[in-house]
Amino acid sequence: MKKIMLVLCLMSLMLSAATDKYRVVWQGNPESEAKVIWNQVSGIDAQIHYGKLDHGQDAASYANAKSPDAALAYKGMDNRTVNLTGLEADTNYYFVIQDSDSTSERYYFRTAPAIKAPFKFIQGGDSRNNRDVRVDGNQLVAKLRPLFVSFGGDMISSGTDAEWQGWLDDWQHSIASDGRIPPIVPIRGNHESANHIPNIFSLDNADAYYKITVADNLFCQYLLNSEIDTAGDQKDWLIADLEANKGQVTFLSASYHKPMRPHVSHKSEGDDVYDAWSTAFWDYRFDLLAENDSH
Repeated sequence: MKKIMLVLCLMSLMLSAATDKYRVVWQGNPESEAKVIWNQVSGIDAQIHYGKLDHGQDAASYANAKSPDAALAYKGMDNRTVNLTGLEADTNYYFVIQDSDSTSERYYFRTAPAIKAPFKFIQGGDSRNNRDVRVDGNQLVAKLRPLFVSFGGDMISSGTDAEWQGWLDDWQHSIASDGRIPPIVPIRGNHESANHIPNIFSLDNADAYYKITVADNLFCQYLLNSEIDTAGDQKDWLIADLEANKGQVTFLSASYHKPMRPHVSHKSEGDDVYDAWSTAFWDYRFDLLAENDSH
């Protein structure tokens, strides 16, 4: 009996996860691109095995395999990023992470449609350090199964290793019971330092402002950074991109952390944001602005 118990314990250790804290990030073209990021707990030679057909945890049966494009030791984690490109629009992509120690659970995400079609997304922010409420919110995300989540900053309070690891552990509750992971579109808040969002979510732009366009220009959201100069290069990029795509987008949106006019008395007026962006939002007829920070 002792031998049987010992074998079962060893098998349990072998099957324990060597990867965790999974996230899928949209930054470029969500119809054909996605970033898959995880924390490498142990093991070597990690690869993502992925494809349009669901092969469960049978890594060898997936049509594609790719090693990480980047590795970054950060916030007490060994973060690995794979940039997936050439994906088909409006398609489920199933994947596992396999290394020398283990194979992850099977997960999947869905790419954005390439034609104008209905979709749903979730906008939120300011989860900070209220973990019980944060988990409840993430579980609701899992039930609602949005195409993506636009998160408007202040994920954490002080940005310690423990806080970021806790936030990413709690994010796993947004994964649906069938393994569907909602891509996240992250925005910097005032509780994130300059390198937090680019490093945790492997953004190409270190200043953490960018845009996504969904469903053949049905919807475009500009993800802006209110924690750096709101004028200057950021404003120039915003105006130039709006002008280059003028009249092409059906619904225009922007999300940023600091509001122009907060609805609580203890928050200061967002004059810098107002002066830099409000005219553009009016001139180009934005349909939806998602502000955060006022709680």
